[in-house]
Amino acid sequence: MQVKLVLTIMTKDAVKDVVKDVVKGIPRELLKELSERQLVILGLIASDSTISARAISEKVSVDERTIQRDLAKIKKLGILRRRGGRKNGEWEIVIGKE
Repeated sequence: MQVKLVLTIMTKDAVKDVVKDVVKGIPRELLKELSERQLVILGLIASDSTISARAISEKVSVDERTIQRDLAKIKKLGILRRRGGRKNGEWEIVIGKE
């Protein structure tokens, strides 16, 4: 039996850099409504638009249902939308894209 272990290490500085790039075009009033975890979620989506809620929950170390609630809030604010189906879809950050 062969076991493969993949370890991705992202320092806090690397996460901050990705998040900085994501939030550039988002209005301040919307940013005030987002938690730090939701900003990290946006950073993860910016780096991989096909990432699943389960994969995000593993990277952020919270329950998948919590991620689903966070995604719903981000979508409700009009920052994020899902294109395509559950399996073959991808996330699109719609604010700050211009």
